[in-house]
Amino acid sequence: MACTGAGPVNPTVAPAATVTPAADPLLDRIIATADGRPLQPTELYERMAQTDVVYLAEKHDNPRHHALQLEALRTLLEAGKRPALGFEFFAREQTGYLQDFVQPQNSHGKPLSPAQAEQKLRRELGWGPQRDAEWAFYFPLLQVAKEHQLAVFGADLPDSLKRRISRLGRDKLSPVEQNLLSDSGFDDPAYRALMEQTLIDAHCGWNDPELIDHLYQTWLARNDAMAQSITAMAQAGTGQPVLVILGAGHTRHNMGVVERVQHLWPQARQLNLGYQELAREPQPAAAYYDKVVVQNREFAPAFEYFWFTPRVSFEDPCEQFKSQLQKHSSSAPN
Repeated sequence: MACTGAGPVNPTVAPAATVTPAADPLLDRIIATADGRPLQPTELYERMAQTDVVYLAEKHDNPRHHALQLEALRTLLEAGKRPALGFEFFAREQTGYLQDFVQPQNSHGKPLSPAQAEQKLRRELGWGPQRDAEWAFYFPLLQVAKEHQLAVFGADLPDSLKRRISRLGRDKLSPVEQNLLSDSGFDDPAYRALMEQTLIDAHCGWNDPELIDHLYQTWLARNDAMAQSITAMAQAGTGQPVLVILGAGHTRHNMGVVERVQHLWPQARQLNLGYQELAREPQPAAAYYDKVVVQNREFAPAFEYFWFTPRVSFEDPCEQFKSQLQKHSSSAPN
């Protein structure tokens, strides 16, 4: 998540600073992993226009990724498309608030100014001042959607439900909470092993088996919810294509949300674009999309298309936790 410790950020202007490795030839290049061929942005956007669902997979705190998402939306509009816009960062139950903002209905009260309408939406969504930096990333997309009267929807589960699953596990939810979930029946041992290791890595090597299991359950529930939301919008023809703004983990290897949408709608034409931060040291493009093998299962490259961007930071995020992890390891029972 983006840090807000530096003070308030203008909610309509995303921060622009990113850090670029010196002389990396991949910077701003687009590569199709099917054949390793570089593409121009115009060719990629033309391909987007011919699909049902486009994933614009981001690293949440990278300003360049959000600028490119905005570019994709504007380019499709200029091509005569009317995309629908779905967000991981908003819950399905918040869709009404989003729709009321982008397609306001006549009211008996005094019309709101643009600033008042924005603040009203933030209150409804629960995005307080502590989330100014994140808001600056996503609100420009909502502004364009409002300008063009596009359909907008939240795709994910509510934060409260995600927290409950991650703490308790799905089986210990109340009947009402269980009723809010849909189980698509996904069961893939190799993917589970892949994701469990990914979750351990995300926690800097800390492995609490019960926690990792609960996090994986949360992951599956979220993927199911997002896939159902996306499929419902795409099949209804509410927007073409449906642009999905989400974190890259949910689409890696054409799994997660991508695989679940294909399961729900086998005829869906999907395009999986990953905005990829460059490595700390330059390396060939193929190093980014080498196939991964887990339990004798070969997964596809992380994305169908890579768009290489600057990094937000060169620091190792786990460095600051090393001493804590060492203490935890030394105190753990043998």
